[in-house]
Amino acid sequence: MVVFWFDEPEEGVCCGPKQTGAMEIDFEPEEFFNVPQAERVRRCRLMAEQALKLSSTASPEAREDYANLAKEWIKLAHEIEQASRRE
Repeated sequence: MVVFWFDEPEEGVCCGPKQTGAMEIDFEPEEFFNVPQAERVRRCRLMAEQALKLSSTASPEAREDYANLAKEWIKLAHEIEQASRRE
């Protein structure tokens, strides 16, 4: 299992012991593929939302990386939705 948690945006993203006010996101790859597609889409959008929040307050060096990460999560959500329509 991989655990991500997000501090308040001005503090950035961290891995490790959860701190007060942090939002924890558990990402277990095996579980991700066993939940309904709608739930996978929701989780992708949640990760994109958090990455966008981080990009708004990140250092100039990291801002673009967080924005690109958000775009990739959104792209994955869209691809999952498209696949569900084809089934």
